[in-house]
Amino acid sequence: MGRLSEAALAPPVRLLVDGRLVLLLLVLVGGLTKVSGLLLGVVLLAVPGNLVLLLRWGRGGQGSPLVLGTRFAAWDGVVSGSVLVTAAMVPGSHLVLAIGHLLLSAVMIGMIVGPRSAIAWAAPALLAGVLEFFDGAKEQRVLVAVSIVSAVALLGLGGRVARQVSTIERIAADLAEAQALSSANEQRLVLARDLHDTVAKSAAGLRMLAEAHHAVLEREGSRRAGDAADLLAAAAALAVESRAVLDELRSAPQGDLVARLAEDARTWSSRVGVDVDIRCPSTTAVAADASVTWHCQRALGELLTNIERHAGADHVALTISADEDLLLVVEDNGVGMPRMIVEEPDNLGGSGHYGLRGVRERVAGLGGTLHLTNREGDGVRAVIRVPLPDMSLEPGT
Repeated sequence: MGRLSEAALAPPVRLLVDGRLVLLLLVLVGGLTKVSGLLLGVVLLAVPGNLVLLLRWGRGGQGSPLVLGTRFAAWDGVVSGSVLVTAAMVPGSHLVLAIGHLLLSAVMIGMIVGPRSAIAWAAPALLAGVLEFFDGAKEQRVLVAVSIVSAVALLGLGGRVARQVSTIERIAADLAEAQALSSANEQRLVLARDLHDTVAKSAAGLRMLAEAHHAVLEREGSRRAGDAADLLAAAAALAVESRAVLDELRSAPQGDLVARLAEDARTWSSRVGVDVDIRCPSTTAVAADASVTWHCQRALGELLTNIERHAGADHVALTISADEDLLLVVEDNGVGMPRMIVEEPDNLGGSGHYGLRGVRERVAGLGGTLHLTNREGDGVRAVIRVPLPDMSLEPGT
């Protein structure tokens, strides 16, 4: 049973416990003069179980294993049956009170335990009812028979209530997840509009100015034409990257995450001219939600951008697998990383590697890790591992 289910059931369970205690008190008060020792002993046996329920059920979102176990249910069944048999020895309305205790117990047990534990409760409790039916007074048989049937029905009703609450819990969790995803998508669209109105327009304007500047210098035969060409290339790359970010922000990534990551790597390879060897040993398709897909794509994109800008590599090996975790292994044959970064990852920010620090933060937000090592010989090996419990895994086709 989930924490929300337990919390939702706590008020009715405590109300049922209160009702049981009141009925026990009434039975005890009415029977003290005739079978005081036996009745007092049975009632005292019933008190600890009720106190455990009052003190532990729904407190802090954690139920007591004792309460949820078969032993507790069997013990409560023995006590409920004993109360029924003992109260029947007292003339008057005490049997009715004991039957009320039995019926309240049936509802409560059905709500808080599973089917196996419910059977463990029903066996001794209903057996006591059957014995009382055959050995008790004839005028009480109809009442006892009705109580036995009612207890069985209420036991099932309690279980049905618990299942309905559990269903509501799952629906509430799905709704919360959908709302969070919708909110994230709205935030991405707002960010995309802001970037379009600021960074993207500035990048496009810078590219136009650089292009005009290069054309003038080249026409005049200036020695600075080469520098202007480099400026134009950088401005063009900035415009392309800003456009790519806008496209990603405006889209809601769906489908196989592994395939999307592989396609991103191929696109990067075509753009920068660096050979990428892509391996996807797993045949599992990962249908992640838009937020997870976005962060994984941006993390891989930043690793590839870091290779493009700093590594001086001409070959990259990318391995993507999805078993228990999503595993991305990016290896290049570039110049490697400073030893201080590899040995102490916390130095990423202080050393100016803000992109890699952002990758680490993105992955950590998904419950994953980023591990950087220098390869033997040359280059860097980056390993991203992201857990997959919240992702839908389907066999690849």
